[in-house]
Amino acid sequence: TFDLSLTLISGLTGRTVGHPVSFNLTGQGKLIGPLLHETQLGAYYILFGLGSIQAISLQDIYLHATGKVPKPHPVRRKDMIWENLKKTNSSFIHIYRGSERVEFLTPLVAGFGHNRNNLDSVSNLNSTRSDWVLVYGASTLSVLRQRDLHKEWTFNSAQIHCQPALGHFNNDGVLDLFVQHSANGIMTALIINGANGTLLWKAEFVCPRLLLESYTVLTSTGQSAFLFWASKPIKKHVNIARATMAPGVAAAEPLIRKLFLMHPAYPTVLLQLSSTTDTAVTSAVSYLEHLKDATYITVSSRPTTDSEPSTWIVESTSLRAAIKRGQIIRLGENEKTEAAGKLDALEVTTFFRRLSFKRQEYEVTENIEESQRSSYLVHGNFGGAVEFYC
Repeated sequence: TFDLSLTLISGLTGRTVGHPVSFNLTGQGKLIGPLLHETQLGAYYILFGLGSIQAISLQDIYLHATGKVPKPHPVRRKDMIWENLKKTNSSFIHIYRGSERVEFLTPLVAGFGHNRNNLDSVSNLNSTRSDWVLVYGASTLSVLRQRDLHKEWTFNSAQIHCQPALGHFNNDGVLDLFVQHSANGIMTALIINGANGTLLWKAEFVCPRLLLESYTVLTSTGQSAFLFWASKPIKKHVNIARATMAPGVAAAEPLIRKLFLMHPAYPTVLLQLSSTTDTAVTSAVSYLEHLKDATYITVSSRPTTDSEPSTWIVESTSLRAAIKRGQIIRLGENEKTEAAGKLDALEVTTFFRRLSFKRQEYEVTENIEESQRSSYLVHGNFGGAVEFYC
């Protein structure tokens, strides 16, 4: 069991609204949320769980916290499609509860980060109105439709260690999913079609022993650039046993971790932007719209002597500048990569250097001035927080 309390905090005054609302969660696994969701009917719900996902309406939280019916009309609104999923005499709506534990739940919105370090305020706002990407049982990935909470499709993989990154690989207008999994010294990167769950792209690398969120950045071509950390790509003719050292041997030599950029226009080519023996522990992407550029920010740990603590390093890199210095890496040999090998190196270099970056464009479903909105903060006692407008 786990005790959870949600507290409403006014975004206008900073004061607590009513008293904390406490819940007793049962289950095992990761803490999920709290995450705000706005349904198609404009009703607000808070999603959270312990190895599972359940939801409670904002109206119910406000009523429990204050004993009063909320005044703002959007807070009073409920979605009957969701409400009909409730069990008798329960305030909770069960979004997902199964034998396999939930590992990740993320909005189907480009740029959203599970560490809440997303610096794109537009995608943060739209994350409340989207479908959901659900990873459960460590190796099963599904898209959950927000309108009726049914699964759109399901993809089975080896164990997924990091939250999927969302971007546009093909030109169908539907976000695709970049996922990574590691096993037996090999890190496999996959891109899954967001429309139907089929595999679009795959590459294997020497395992970097690094669990760091990947990112996507929309480019001037209308497709996304996929940013991720890995080690040396594994080619099919290389003996995997020789490509990966035994644990004791691998530990004796510093492992070089590389930051790669992949663009769908050249799926058999990677651009290596940097390499380091430091361990990156968190990262974020920020946009420089006036320069048509984006900045990749990392916080890394560098080991020192036994008597001294590790050094923490913060680095900020312009993607366009990093591309100019980048090194072209071709992936493993097959029919497609043989064709890529014949590509004019100047053509590939010119393409990457002409790339510019921009924010993902979203449709805003409501035309409400900021000054006309009330702002609240919902805070969970395990450290999660969601800000939203109503």
